[in-house]
Amino acid sequence: MTSPVVLRRCQDYDTAEPVLQEVLEASGIARDLQGARRVLLKPNQVMGLPPERCRTTDPRFLVALTRVLQRRGIEVLVGDSAGLIGFTGPVMQATGVQEAMERQGAKVVSLDVGPFRLLPPSGRPPVALFVSEVLFQVDGVLSVPKLVTHPLMGLSLSLKNLMGILPGALKPSLHVFRPGRDALAEALLDLHRLSAEAGVQWAGAVVDGIWALGGRGGAVPPSPRYDFGLVAGGRDLAAVDLACAVAAGFSPGELPLCRQAMRSGRGPASLEDLALDGPDPRSWGPPLERPGEDWAERTTWSTRVYYFLRSRLVRPAVDRTRCRGHQRCVAVCPVSAVSRQGGRTIIGRDCVRCLACVEQCPEGAIGLRSPWPLGFLYRRRIRGGLGRPDRS
Repeated sequence: MTSPVVLRRCQDYDTAEPVLQEVLEASGIARDLQGARRVLLKPNQVMGLPPERCRTTDPRFLVALTRVLQRRGIEVLVGDSAGLIGFTGPVMQATGVQEAMERQGAKVVSLDVGPFRLLPPSGRPPVALFVSEVLFQVDGVLSVPKLVTHPLMGLSLSLKNLMGILPGALKPSLHVFRPGRDALAEALLDLHRLSAEAGVQWAGAVVDGIWALGGRGGAVPPSPRYDFGLVAGGRDLAAVDLACAVAAGFSPGELPLCRQAMRSGRGPASLEDLALDGPDPRSWGPPLERPGEDWAERTTWSTRVYYFLRSRLVRPAVDRTRCRGHQRCVAVCPVSAVSRQGGRTIIGRDCVRCLACVEQCPEGAIGLRSPWPLGFLYRRRIRGGLGRPDRS
């Protein structure tokens, strides 16, 4: 039997705070965080869209959760690496998270900044990933996803939310190396396991399903549900995801992450194996509308091509008129692709586009450059992702 998964109904973000306190206590997360000094909340901040679009973790949900933790004397950090490569800061501003968290006295961090820690390679062929040192500098990390459907994975929940601990272009690059649904699911499960073995203290997951998003992908339009009314939490991410999947009207076997967790023994084998606290998820209400399929997800090759292009949309470029030779970029590069040669800063071919050098340069001498002819894709994603009509 897994640790408890707590489900609570909550129809309004303004009344979420006592519900979240109850979820933390009943799930055992509050007990595990007793004595913790710093906790990182890892929300879903994939694109810079306002809360009513239901694509990202709502800032009101994060504020309520932050208040619950702060009353326990915990310093709260909120961090992510956005899906718009190189634009984590603007995304956080566009979603309202930056302002809301600062007003609440929480610290907002970009997981693109570095320095990073290399995780052991996994899978076949082996892929080595690195994650921000911030994850190792706190006493607990909570995955705080938004309940949304996803064209590739069916649903995006607490395990899929781990994609955002990878900096910069490592996110689309993981799709390139693991293009199949089950292969990507296995990679995310490995990311969770390897980061925990390296020292990240995963405290659990708390899911924002008060407003949820169905549909999306292919010819299926987004279908926001402002009455879904779900808050879920638990120490076991796979167990939380399984319960939320059932509440959303999905069979666990049809979702790659639930399926792979069951097959590998890294998650509950069925709903009956869950220790549920709250309403039966099978009776939650009308299901979310199923997502469609984008062209990029139809074959492993189309997935590889699409995400390879995504990973190449931007690259760091040095403005030599502004560079003062501080060499923070050299120190922070996790693959030693940045060097000083003849008094000039050089970014070599080994660059993996984590973009830590862009974030770290005190002079702003390293910017983002988009190669032709991919510039139009880059500009399109920026227009869609920072508050303008989303055509992506």
